[in-house]
Formats: sequence, C-alpha cells, structure tokens
Amino acid sequence: MYKESNPGPEANFAHLMAHAEQSIAEKPDIIVFPEFAMIGWPYLKAEQVHALAESVPGGQTYYPQYVELAKKSGAVVCGWIAEKESEGVLHNASCLISPDGELIGVYRKTHPTASEEGAWHMAPGTEIPVFDLGYAKVGIAICWDMHFPETCRAILAQDADLILHPTIGNDRRDVCPVRCKENGL
Repeated sequence: MYKESNPGPEANFAHLMAHAEQSIAEKPDIIVFPEFAMIGWPYLKAEQVHALAESVPGGQTYYPQYVELAKKSGAVVCGWIAEKESEGVLHNASCLISPDGELIGVYRKTHPTASEEGAWHMAPGTEIPVFDLGYAKVGIAICWDMHFPETCRAILAQDADLILHPTIGNDRRDVCPVRCKENGL
C-alpha cells in the first residue's frame, strides 16, 4: 500500500534545485520554482513552516541558494519562499533574482488560501507589481491567485508581457487558459 511521506525541506529543495541545475544546459531565460518549494507534501505543521521562514533579501538558507543559481545559470530565478516580513508576519512569496544575483523584487500572494491564513498565519500581500527584466515585463500570480480575474487584469494593466505562475499543484490547468482568454494574453 502506498503511503504518502514528506522527505523534509532540505530533501524537497535539493530535488528541485537538482532539476533547476540540469536546466542550465538549455540556457533558460527564467527558472521558476513552485510554490512551497521546500515544504512539500503532505504539508508541514505551522511551527515547521515558521521555522523555514526567512527575510528577502538576506535569508540564510534558501534565498542564498536562489542567488547562486541565478549567477551560475545566467537566468532570472523566480524562487518561492516563506517570507518573514517581521516577527510573526509571514507571506507566501516569490522573489525574482537577476542573473547577477541582485533582488529584482518580491511578490506576496494576494489571495492566500484559508489554510495558509488560518493554519500557517500567512498574511496576504497588498500589491500586484510588475517587474521589468529588460527583455520582458513580468508579473507573478501564485497558485490560488490565478482563480481571481483581477490578479491577471492588474498585471496586464501594467503592460506585462508574461505572467509567472508558481503553484504547488497541477490543478490550475483549466483556470490558466481562461485567464489568458479573458485578458487576450
């Protein structure tokens, strides 16, 4: 009988990082890590998630690895992180890091799920920014954000060329084409 198990944050992240490093041979422009990159499935308990949280920039565990990957690959890295804004305030966030290792910006999920807000105490973001990469302007819609038309509309109203969609699951296959069609993307 199959039993689900979570190998833990370090193993989850190492697995994803290995795939990202393999992609370097293809010379990607952008490498996108999924939502909950280190949390995995089944989900961790609140205290475990809070223990993984780090500030952006300046985190000590995961953020520096995203920076090193960006430098090594020459790609923009969209890394997921449980961002610690301040003591007790966490965000489900994606950070964009330039090929030279500099922080381009952070997007904090504006529509956290009930479990993210309730069980993990993650606060919603208050802005939907667009980031200029030089060759394209990108916005980010993390997982559940894609279910809300205003997320994509706000991104496209700022002349974005592309929406990055880090998500933990593949259950958004029907929603993403709808958002694209609604917005002519």
